[in-house]
Parts: sequence; C-alpha cells; structure tokens
Amino acid sequence: AILNGPQPRKVTVPLSFLPRGQHRAAIVRDKDGDFAAVELQDSTMVRTESIELDLASGGGFIARFAKP
Repeated sequence: AILNGPQPRKVTVPLSFLPRGQHRAAIVRDKDGDFAAVELQDSTMVRTESIELDLASGGGFIARFAKP
C-alpha cells in the first residue's frame, strides 16, 4: 500500500519480493492522476515485473497478491 503526500509523483514498485511463479494481483490505483477516481485491475504477475504508478496529490495505491 502507498499513501501519497501533497505532491503528485511517479513510483516504480519492483515485485522482486514475490516468491517464484505466477501470482494473482488485485490492484486499486488512482485513475488518470485523480485521487477522487480509482481504477481496479485484476492481473497475473511474476517477480521479474514492476508496477509503474502515477500517484495523484493525496492519492494512493494498494495491491493484494495471491497464488492462483
């Protein structure tokens, strides 16, 4: 989870903390840099990937990873 402060910013979250193999990812993030709108995403990810975030002022991000 990430809670952003007053300035918008870009963040890269490497997924190297995940164990080997595929993981289901349930992601909630700011939509189009607007903290009042969110985007929901379900995908499959592996530890060699990263998540690129454009955090809005006062926005945030949360993800939950699980083995499929």
